[in-house]
Amino acid sequence: MVDQLENSDKNLLDHLYQHVLNLEGYRNVFDDPEKLEATADYLSSALLSFGLTVDEHQFKIDDVPFRNIIGTIEAKDYQPRELLLCAHYDSAPLSPGANDNASGVAGVLEVTRWLVEQAPTKKFMVAFFTLEEIHPKTELQIRNALASSGLVDDELQFLTYHSYALIGEFEKKQEEALKKGATIQASLAFAYEQVQNSATKKERAYLKKIIELNKNITRTNWVGESICIGSTRWLANYLRENSPPKAVINFEEIGFTTAKKGLQSIPPGIDLTHCKSYKVDLQQELGNFLGIISEKNSQLLAQIMTSQCEQLVPPLPYVHFALPYNYQEIAGRALDFLRSDHAPFWREGIPAIAITDTFEFRYPFYHTNADTLEQLDFPFMGRVCQVARQAAKELLGKS
Repeated sequence: MVDQLENSDKNLLDHLYQHVLNLEGYRNVFDDPEKLEATADYLSSALLSFGLTVDEHQFKIDDVPFRNIIGTIEAKDYQPRELLLCAHYDSAPLSPGANDNASGVAGVLEVTRWLVEQAPTKKFMVAFFTLEEIHPKTELQIRNALASSGLVDDELQFLTYHSYALIGEFEKKQEEALKKGATIQASLAFAYEQVQNSATKKERAYLKKIIELNKNITRTNWVGESICIGSTRWLANYLRENSPPKAVINFEEIGFTTAKKGLQSIPPGIDLTHCKSYKVDLQQELGNFLGIISEKNSQLLAQIMTSQCEQLVPPLPYVHFALPYNYQEIAGRALDFLRSDHAPFWREGIPAIAITDTFEFRYPFYHTNADTLEQLDFPFMGRVCQVARQAAKELLGKS
C-alpha cells in the first residue's frame, strides 16, 4: 500500500509513525499526569514549528489545571475562520491510546503541516482537546466508590469472578436500555433490576453508588458533563467573543483496518437507508473503510469529504453515516454518535463531521492496554490524511 501514496508524500508515513511513537502512553491525569502534560507540550511545539500561532485554553476542575492546545494560521487578508481541525489527545484510563486517539492527533498534525505549505488565503484553526474520555471528578468518585466497596484489591481489580461478571452484566444491560432510548437513570434502574437478585450486599451497595453519581446526567448534557469536557469548555469560551467556525473536521481514531469478516458492526440507532457506502459491502462486516459521520447541518461538509474519497487514486472506501437529525434528536436516538468532540459543535448548530475507523464497532483493542502502535495500519492513515487535506483545501478555497 505504501506505493499508493504520491511521491510528494514519501515522508508522510514516517511522520505519522513518529507522532504516534511519541504520543503513545497513558495520557490521563490518573495514570500518568506528566505524560498528559508532556503531550500538550509536544503538540504546542509541533504547531509552532509549522508556523502557527499557538494559544492555550486553560481551565480547572477542582483546582487541577487542564490545557486545550489551539493553533491558528493567519492569512494575509482578514477573513472569518473558515475551518477547524480537531482531535482529542487524552487517552482512556489504563490505555496507551495509540489508536484512541494518537492516530487522530497524528492525522491532524500532518494535514496541518501540508495545509500551511499550501499558503492558504483564509484563516483556519487547529484544536487539540483534553478530557474527551472522562470527567476527572466523576472518575475519581467512581474509583473511590470501587475502592471502598470491598470488591477490589489495591489495583482496583475485582477479588472474585462473581463480582467481575456481575458488574460486567450490569453495564451490558444498561447499554441495552440506552440503545432502546431509555434515559440515563432509567437505563441504570433497568440494569440494577436485572442483576440485583444475583448480587451480594456489597455489590448492590456499589451499584447504588454508581446510580447516585449519575442522578443529574441526561442524554443531552452527557456531552460536557461526562465526556468531551475540554471541547465543551473551549467552545463555550470561544463563542463568547467570536463567530463560530464554518466547518469542523474531527479526527477520531483513524488507524485500524481488518481483513477479518464479521469484525465490523454498525452503531445502533441509525437506519441503514441513511448510510451511503462506496466500495463497501456492509453485509460482509469487513472493517476496511473510513467512517464519515454527519448530522442535519453538516451534510454538505460530509459530501466534500466523500467526494475526495472517490477522487483519490485508488479510491478510499467509505461509509457515510448521514444522520438526518439535530443534536437533540441524536441524543434521544443514538448516543454512540455523540461520543467525540464533534458533538459540542452539533449542539451549537455548527457544521461538523467526524472521520473515524468506527472505534469499538471495529477495533477489538478499544480502551484496553493493547491499544498500541503495532495495531495500526499506517498506509490507511496516510490515505485518510490525503483525503482530509484535499477536503480542507477545498473548504479553504471557497468564498
